[in-house]
Amino acid sequence: MGNLMPPILPAAKTCFWIAIFVVSALSQAVGERCDLQKYTSKVDAYTVSKLKEYRQDQSVNLFVILNHELSIEEVEELRNMGCTIRSQAGNVITVNIQVGKIEQLIKFDFVKFVELARPLEFEREDN
Repeated sequence: MGNLMPPILPAAKTCFWIAIFVVSALSQAVGERCDLQKYTSKVDAYTVSKLKEYRQDQSVNLFVILNHELSIEEVEELRNMGCTIRSQAGNVITVNIQVGKIEQLIKFDFVKFVELARPLEFEREDN
């Protein structure tokens, strides 16, 4: 008695392996995003959780609390890594940065804490 399963067409077999590759690549990308969990002293839980929804190449806005006001050299370091500083007030800056570069930002000694900016929502009371 021969094989009861119909032969798999070469195109179907190729599609199957492509699907396996894509799922594997996506799983690895998601795993990389979860890497921020080891920096819980520098990143709040909301930020770690929310960033899992973004691709590594997407840009986000962050609030960054610094250990001191930035020097010219530190500003250049941030710019060289692709970080755009939007504003500064004392030891707090707002930046636009790709998700995949946040871990590099967190590793700087002058960075004390990072938090993802979120939309401002108001509760309205109808009187």
